[in-house]
Amino acid sequence: MNDNSKLASIIVIEGILENTSPFVIGTGKGDIIDIEIIKDENGNPYIPGTSFVGALRHHISKNFKEEDKETWEYFWGSKNLNNNKAVQSHFIVSDAMVKDNKNESFIAIRDGVAMDEKTGTAKEKAKYDYEIVNKDLEFEFKAEIKIRESFKDKTIDILKILKTILTELESGEVQFGTFTTKGFGRFKLKNFQILKFDFPNDGVNYLKFLQSKYLPEDKLDLKKIELDLNKIKKDNDDCIITADFSIKSSLIIGSYTTDSKDPDKVHIKYDDKNVLTGTSLKGAIRSRAFKIVNTLSKN
Repeated sequence: MNDNSKLASIIVIEGILENTSPFVIGTGKGDIIDIEIIKDENGNPYIPGTSFVGALRHHISKNFKEEDKETWEYFWGSKNLNNNKAVQSHFIVSDAMVKDNKNESFIAIRDGVAMDEKTGTAKEKAKYDYEIVNKDLEFEFKAEIKIRESFKDKTIDILKILKTILTELESGEVQFGTFTTKGFGRFKLKNFQILKFDFPNDGVNYLKFLQSKYLPEDKLDLKKIELDLNKIKKDNDDCIITADFSIKSSLIIGSYTTDSKDPDKVHIKYDDKNVLTGTSLKGAIRSRAFKIVNTLSKN
């Protein structure tokens, strides 16, 4: 083994990943449901590490500049480094499993329909049903960064990328899964800790850590890493509206029940609270915007 490829350090990040809005990470079309949530062997929803890393890389690339291209590609992986040779990612994220036991309230079924903008009616055969994972669930988050001897002197640059990621996750800025433009898939990282093991000195400590028998007292504190996010943040044209609205007349977003005593259709609720779904709100705004533009442009 080349000395440069030897493992110099492992950085471990552990915490709780909470979905602050419903999310959809599907397996494709099911026998009954058009989009089924991906589940583990116990029927619980989980977050695949590959889906998480892909969405996270896209978010960071979209919003922040690369300070050092070589370190960036070492961190995320690349097919273009060193004469087009593939470079494996050194940022590894495990599948995030739900913390609680199986609970049917984890997952709900919603329906949607594609609308004809000109007539304002539903398109033929355009209705679909999909599963969602309800909000406010907690998932066990674990990630590792492997630092090899060849990049040991760039540890600070690697930690800067990590600090950027954790800042975005902690503030709840990252979205992933399907329907993110409709408000789905917003996550927040909380109660996390960062551990750093240097080899060979901390080899025994790392083995004990893997057995959940030992946690080092000296946890890694990223506050010591100087990073001005404003200097590396890209300009974007995102428009965010935060407002409170009141209902002018009446409102119903249909939800179906299996209880024969209930009405055929009731307003959608979660945790006994009425919900204004992002899909319905976006559809209504789009429909009205289409009418405005069509009236003004006459086309």
